[in-house]
Amino acid sequence: MIVVTALDQGVPPRKTSAPVYIAVADINDNAPIFAGEGPGGSYAVSVTENANHDLVVAGDSLSPPVAVLQVTATDLDAGVETGRVTYTIAGTVNTATTTLNPLGAAGVWAIDGRTGNVTLVGGLDREATPVVVLRVRATDGGTPSRSTTTDVTLTVKDRNDNSPAFADVPGNFGFYNPRILEDASIGEIVLTPRAVDADAVGTANSALTYSFSTMPPSRCFAINASTAVITVAAPLDRELAGAVACQGVDFEVTVMATDDGVPRRNGSRTVIISLDDINDNAPQFNASFFHASVSEDPAVSPLLGEVVLLEAHDPDNGFNAAILYSLTPATAGDPSFPFSIPDPAVGRVVLVRPVDREAAARYNITVIATDQGSPALSSTVQLEVTILDTNDNAPVFPPGGTLLHVLEDAPLGTVLGVVRADDADEGLNAHLVYTVDEGVGTDWRLFAVSPNGTVTTARAVAFGNSYDRERKVRLPPVCVHSLLASDLLLASLCV
Repeated sequence: MIVVTALDQGVPPRKTSAPVYIAVADINDNAPIFAGEGPGGSYAVSVTENANHDLVVAGDSLSPPVAVLQVTATDLDAGVETGRVTYTIAGTVNTATTTLNPLGAAGVWAIDGRTGNVTLVGGLDREATPVVVLRVRATDGGTPSRSTTTDVTLTVKDRNDNSPAFADVPGNFGFYNPRILEDASIGEIVLTPRAVDADAVGTANSALTYSFSTMPPSRCFAINASTAVITVAAPLDRELAGAVACQGVDFEVTVMATDDGVPRRNGSRTVIISLDDINDNAPQFNASFFHASVSEDPAVSPLLGEVVLLEAHDPDNGFNAAILYSLTPATAGDPSFPFSIPDPAVGRVVLVRPVDREAAARYNITVIATDQGSPALSSTVQLEVTILDTNDNAPVFPPGGTLLHVLEDAPLGTVLGVVRADDADEGLNAHLVYTVDEGVGTDWRLFAVSPNGTVTTARAVAFGNSYDRERKVRLPPVCVHSLLASDLLLASLCV
């Protein structure tokens, strides 16, 4: 407002005054100003991830939008249209590069253009985007319009929406396969199968506790609930079932990692613990004693013919179970010993030299089975080989013949004595039958011999039933008689 005075030129001059009101017409020369408390009117709030819940099923509608905050801006210009502010989301800001992505908010964030209410309308994953910076634009209704922007920094609060996950091992098809020696001591570390929870570090949502979810084999192993370290908890043995508490080649357990969030979530992974063999078992023969027989007849038991096949087994594995067979060094080094094991990998005992039952009727042999472990372990077994007789010896009378006495008047059938021959064979081969060798000697008709060797008078000589020593013409004082001892195959003569 101003006061205008009108003054005439008379004498005396006269004047009058009147107020003049000047109305200043507004032009749109001010942009809206945001009322946030941060620099440039910016805002900072927190929002829980997936606060409006995720899509229930693909294709279903979203859960109701969740109000996050209201932004406000004012415009100093006058007029209904000029001072009216409309709100839009310009996009999201990359916090690392500060570049604007105009489509970054699409489907996730919305703003009411009239009230400035910002809502969450889509899924929000803290693990993918822990901080979201929305750039909000306020535009007035002037012509031409003016606008200004500010940033809304939204810190995404964690919720327990991730289960613990174990790292994959290439080639193991979803399981861990540690290997330990079967003599591992109690407390020895087997494996540390750590899991990772993508939820916020340092919160209950990512604090993990480890346990076994399958109990029967886990008595052999223990797991630290905090560190996931699996250790040996009982004696192990790869071979001997029942000898120790934990026997087996592979032990399968399931390790579970459980977080402390609400609700609690868990993840699991199969662990197959394999025991590697140590040489803790000596070979064992299939029997505690072996017996075999061979004939002294080369036609029946030829050289290099098999005498017996001995077998041993070793419950260990690999070289620890590979068995070599041998005789004792003293036996194997004796050039006259008739038996050998030509192939150490096979327990085949063969005849390598002729045998004579009359020289040695049986052989007691020590056979050794030795594995190829380190150090090597061995065991022994006794093999008795009986030499079967063949009729290769004739009966033998004492040298010089046999002298028997008879009275000159001995009646018929008088026993004069018994003759004996020896046969080195055995059994039927040594069973002797005695006969008179007819036609041999001077008086073979005068005497008889029974099959068992008993010699008797057979008939009278010259006069009646008596022998007359003085009738030298017919009967000399000494009679020569020939006997034959036979073992059914071979015979010997005694004169």
